[in-house]
Amino acid sequence: MRIIGAVLVRAVVIAVAMPLSGWLFAMVTGGSDANIGAGLFAFAVGALIGFLWALRDASRMAFGPVAVRWMLVSVLGALGFWVFGAVREPEAALSDLTLVAPMIASFVLVPAIAGVALGATMRPRDARA
Repeated sequence: MRIIGAVLVRAVVIAVAMPLSGWLFAMVTGGSDANIGAGLFAFAVGALIGFLWALRDASRMAFGPVAVRWMLVSVLGALGFWVFGAVREPEAALSDLTLVAPMIASFVLVPAIAGVALGATMRPRDARA
């Protein structure tokens, strides 16, 4: 049960932080038009959260379970991000599910796996499994 909770907490943080950071970036820069910078900033926030949190996880747990955890987190986080977009723009929900959600998952998963790999090297040799 603890593992499921950990996955859900990480996915919710990513699903909320990405759109919120993009919205705040757009608000601060004052752009009312399509703001590509806000989207890029949101992707960078998701990637940074994934990398740092996976790095922390992997420095405390074995490589395999942490890698699987972050695969699940990336998929659930992308679906959560998609839900935010579907509520805001329901007419684009289907295309976002097939095009945007996999891209978001990859923006979280790739840095997270790098964090897992780096974090695994930080564990004491006798704790590696």
